[in-house]
Amino acid sequence: MSVPALDTLVDILQNIPGVFGARLTGAGFGGACVALVAAAERKAIAQTALNHYNSTGYKGHILVD
Repeated sequence: MSVPALDTLVDILQNIPGVFGARLTGAGFGGACVALVAAAERKAIAQTALNHYNSTGYKGHILVD
């Protein structure tokens, strides 16, 4: 079961170069998002995703870099 904020994040990630895939995972309301990315680009990808996500009106932060 997803929520609009998580759907937005997955859509953003799936459109960033260097992201090989992104999807919902986990159980419960909302779940989580997992993305497979180019290791050398992970920090730049995370920051790009966060910038796009925050520009949609949602507020996020990077947990793992």
